[in-house]
Amino acid sequence: MAVRHGKIEKWILIHCYKKTICKDMPADWKSPHVLKSDFDYKYLFKSEILLNYFDLRLSYKLAFCDVCQKFEDTPEYRKALSTLTRTFNTLTSKEYVVWWKGVNLPSWQGFTLADKGIKKAKELLNVNS
Repeated sequence: MAVRHGKIEKWILIHCYKKTICKDMPADWKSPHVLKSDFDYKYLFKSEILLNYFDLRLSYKLAFCDVCQKFEDTPEYRKALSTLTRTFNTLTSKEYVVWWKGVNLPSWQGFTLADKGIKKAKELLNVNS
């Protein structure tokens, strides 16, 4: 029996593969920071999913005497977080992704593909091409 994957699951698997394995992102890819170091390409960040899949916007807020970018706490943002948490739990339980969370920065979250996830992403890319 074939396992069905939702639209967001497919999107995460494909874009995580393109970013972390191929190091090749679309020209219109939105990121809260400039992609320039190896660390930036090691993970698909939660914030990148919120920006590119859900099309949420960042706002500038004053935090710890510095201006930083944050997502506005809107109903759309809360709904996106709920959807992401369910999706990440599903992808993690299927052993497709490894979910990394910051120790000193709890809001930092990134994803890498496990071996099963790489295989599934390749399958999805072949089907979509």
